[in-house]
Amino acid sequence: MEKGTKNKNFKIDLNLKSIGRFLASFLNERFQFLAFLILIGCLVLLVFLWHNYIFSADWSEAEVQNYTQAKQTKSDVTFNRENFQKVIEESNSRRSEFERALNDLPDIFRLKK
Repeated sequence: MEKGTKNKNFKIDLNLKSIGRFLASFLNERFQFLAFLILIGCLVLLVFLWHNYIFSADWSEAEVQNYTQAKQTKSDVTFNRENFQKVIEESNSRRSEFERALNDLPDIFRLKK
């Protein structure tokens, strides 16, 4: 073959199998780059959402009033000493139950002969 001549027998074979192989090899070669771009895109989106949530959280005056009134009405908490004592007694009984000796348990696997 001479330098200036081109191959005249070059045939383009376009079928679905060859296109699929080309796309698979292309994606396989570029997968890391595409995954990196997707990761960067998600990171940019999350930073944008975080920034808007933190720095653009403006409440109207009515919302501020509703919030402060709700907090003031919920601050009236009463301490029920009887319920507290019941919880403490139950906790102590559970502790004593777990601290008892385990010698009298049945041998369900029959390991002791």
